[in-house]
Amino acid sequence: MGPAVASGAALGAPVALVGYALQQDPGGFTLAVPDDWSRSTDSGRIYYMSADQLLRIGIHVTPVSAGGPLADLQAENAAGPQSNSGYRDASVVPTAFHATSDTARWTWTWDGCTAADLGARRVLDLFWVSTPVGALTQADLIFNAVSATFRAGAA
Repeated sequence: MGPAVASGAALGAPVALVGYALQQDPGGFTLAVPDDWSRSTDSGRIYYMSADQLLRIGIHVTPVSAGGPLADLQAENAAGPQSNSGYRDASVVPTAFHATSDTARWTWTWDGCTAADLGARRVLDLFWVSTPVGALTQADLIFNAVSATFRAGAA
């Protein structure tokens, strides 16, 4: 069973989930992450990671092109094989996010960057959550919790 959302979470301001801490990130957004996760940055991305660094939430704060999120992620998907070793099982689909219909979800599998990645990784990208393929169920729960609480700006 996944994390429980506190009452009233769907009414506007994000509400921390049981076992999660609400973070007001200096990058200009608010989200809930598991209590024991830490924040780091690298190459223009902001990460929240599990203690073993195998599960990751990544946020790349960038402007959206005139084509919108769907076109941006379709372009990223087209470039995937050139920039990610073993890129496969990819799809980009339009989706709604907090009542905004102009968003998209990109999912893919790749072979990871280092031995520390423990083999193939599955990425769920609305911001993104990256996980070893064997931890996909846990990552999907985290993705859903983060999605439910993510807001641009302060809480």
